[in-house]
Amino acid sequence: MEDLIAAILLMRAALQQCDFEFSWKMYKLVCQCVQTLNMHKIDRSFPGIFMSPELLSDGADDHRKGLWGLVLVELFFRLLYDKPATMTANLTEWRVNLPWLNSDPGLTEHVVPTLAFLVKSRLTFLLLWFFDIFSEDTQDKNSVADSVEELCG
Repeated sequence: MEDLIAAILLMRAALQQCDFEFSWKMYKLVCQCVQTLNMHKIDRSFPGIFMSPELLSDGADDHRKGLWGLVLVELFFRLLYDKPATMTANLTEWRVNLPWLNSDPGLTEHVVPTLAFLVKSRLTFLLLWFFDIFSEDTQDKNSVADSVEELCG
C-alpha cells in the first residue's frame, strides 16, 4: 500500500511540474499496484444476498473515490497526450461501485467534496463514452460527429 501512495504522490508532483512522461510512468506503476492489490475488484461480492461489512466501511468508500479519480487521470492522459488505455483497458474485469454520498443537510462539511465528486463522475463517464465512440469501427464521420455532439447536450 505504501508503494501505491508513493507512486500517486510522485505522479501528482510530476504533473504539477509539467513532467508528463515521468508522470505517465508513475501512473502505470499506480495501475500495477492497484491490480496487484485487487483494488479494482473491491465490490466483487456485490450484488449479493448479504452485503459484506467491508463494502459499507468508510475505508472502502475512500478506495472507491480514489479509483474513480485515477480513472479520470487516465482519461486526461488519453485525451491530452494520446496515451493508451491502461486501467480502463479491461473495464469488464472491474468491480468497483461509486462511493456512497452523504446527503444529510446538517453535515455541511461534506457539501463541497460531494459536489466535486459528482462533477468529476459526470466528466469521467462522458470521457469514457467519448473514447467508446472512437473505439467503434465507424466509417461514417457524420455519425461520429453526431454522437460526440450528443454528449455535449
